[in-house]
Amino acid sequence: MMDIAILLGPIIGTVIGVLLTHYTDYLRSRKERKLDIFRELMRTRGIPSCEDYLFALNLIYVDFVKNSKVIDAWGKKS
Repeated sequence: MMDIAILLGPIIGTVIGVLLTHYTDYLRSRKERKLDIFRELMRTRGIPSCEDYLFALNLIYVDFVKNSKVIDAWGKKS
């Protein structure tokens, strides 16, 4: 029984480490996408007909779908 634990320990630890790394990368990329949208909207806020501004507006619903405050505010502006 102890031999199995010694063999499986490093394997399971490695798998858990990889899964945690992927999860933190996923969270980081979600935050970065939201910041990119915000930056683009602020950069082009004086030019509402700019293509980049319109793309950023369209991405609000995609990346902020679980944030009801943002979606509600976006709906009032659109």
